Amino acid sequence: MPTPLTDAPSHDHDHNHAHEAEAEPDHGCGQAAEADQVPAPHIWHSAANDAAIATVIADRLAQINPGQADRYSENADRLVAQFGQIDSWIRAQVATVLASQRKLVTTHEAFGYFAKAYGFEVKGALSGLSTDARPTPGDLTALVEQVKAAQVPAGFAEDTTNPELIEAAAKEAGVAVAKQPLRVEGPGGPGSETETVQAMLVANTCTMVEALSGRCDRAGAPL
Repeated sequence: MPTPLTDAPSHDHDHNHAHEAEAEPDHGCGQAAEADQVPAPHIWHSAANDAAIATVIADRLAQINPGQADRYSENADRLVAQFGQIDSWIRAQVATVLASQRKLVTTHEAFGYFAKAYGFEVKGALSGLSTDARPTPGDLTALVEQVKAAQVPAGFAEDTTNPELIEAAAKEAGVAVAKQPLRVEGPGGPGSETETVQAMLVANTCTMVEALSGRCDRAGAPL
């Protein structure tokens, strides 16, 4: 099981993008994020970012509770090592997808950090659709054109948005929709396939890679 930094309860992510961060973190290995190319706030879709987050949290916790500093540091080191392994694993899975097909068409601008880190292009996204919303004719027309222009074998639904839009657009454009929706806002509930951030990264990666005609070694994922 992944190592927690502390026993403190988790905090749910607020999906109001009005307060998106202006500054963006470094992606590791000297790859600084470019604010005009990568949308905030979904930084957790890069394993390198998750490693950096673990380190920052450990440092802050040590300032608040110095007596447990060693514990926080040790747990952060384990998380950093694991996210490093996951980062390498993701790159190996993505390498099985033809470079010309590493394109993402989704219903929500949530995977800019993933795309930046792992060599994908975000070719189409329509944000602001709730799970219960129905796509307008204009929404559908716009996404159909994006799907056609992207020339990809598959589009992707997401767990926070209405799947009707991407499914209708994909059908109209003559492409498939990935069988599993992508997780956007973080891990799933206890006992789910994506109970941790690490498991979420693995599940999303396999959904993308397999839908784009690549091969994903789920059994070899470093969980």
